[in-house]
Amino acid sequence: MSCRKATGAMHTVWAVIEHAHFHWLGMMPSSYASSPKVQRTFCPTCGTSLTYRHMDEATIDVTVASLDHPEHFSPQVEIWTSDQLIWDKQPHDLPQLLQDIE
Repeated sequence: MSCRKATGAMHTVWAVIEHAHFHWLGMMPSSYASSPKVQRTFCPTCGTSLTYRHMDEATIDVTVASLDHPEHFSPQVEIWTSDQLIWDKQPHDLPQLLQDIE
């Protein structure tokens, strides 16, 4: 649910990348701590949600829709399906998990 609130969308596609292999090109984003040990970034110009990073994890999650070529990334699994809105009953053919991947 926190991803839905942070992005303002009922579905968000994330690309999960090893943080050591990730770097910004161009202008640095703005950031904030959305909860303990969680850092989120956003575009300081338009406010678009860009990344999610739990500081205890070796990965960073990047919003695919914010990329120049989002078509290069397709969803592999749905997570947090237990937080699905009651009226969002679209049939999905991806594997679904009731909670986040631990």
